[in-house]
Amino acid sequence: MSPSATHKRGRAYRYYVCLAAQKRGRSVCPSKSVAAGALERFVLERIQAVGRDPALLARVLAETQAVEAEQIASREAEVTAAVNAVRSAHAEVRRLSERFQPGESNCELVSQLAAAHEQVTAADAVLTEARHRRDTAGPEPLSESDTAAVLAAFQPIWDVLTPREQSRTLRLLVSQVEYDGRTRRATVSFHPTGLRTFLTPAPHSPMEEMSP
Repeated sequence: MSPSATHKRGRAYRYYVCLAAQKRGRSVCPSKSVAAGALERFVLERIQAVGRDPALLARVLAETQAVEAEQIASREAEVTAAVNAVRSAHAEVRRLSERFQPGESNCELVSQLAAAHEQVTAADAVLTEARHRRDTAGPEPLSESDTAAVLAAFQPIWDVLTPREQSRTLRLLVSQVEYDGRTRRATVSFHPTGLRTFLTPAPHSPMEEMSP
């Protein structure tokens, strides 16, 4: 759906309109439009509900931890691959060095050795960067109590954010909002790692000032 608005008697009415209906006719969508205010309030209520519902909070945290565990494993695999690349580059330097014969023309070999040393330098740089990403990206596990407290206080935090900050916050937390026009039911899907970003605000942000 796409945001839209109409103006009547000097007042703006915002909607989310079915794109398929706009392109292929109104008959293809069970619901041609949804009032923006009602749907947006529902999304905000679902975010707050995470902080009030222990079972839902536990599920969201479990998904977050699962995604972060995959990221940790990926960074470890990256370091392992970089270590192997460094070893391979050093092995090539040793192999070429063993072929060096004093007193003979070794121009081609010298060129190959220079290239091999460049590969060592490049591989070392990749390994250093991979280790840095691994060693600096290991936050403490999210606390259920801290997470619940921040999400329960979501409304006052939300109220002091600018529209741009509100948009960024929702994009961090929510991956998708689905609306079924036949049943008039909406569901909210959360970004598993967005919760951590929301709980780690930038310095001097309104979120930081109002978080417990």
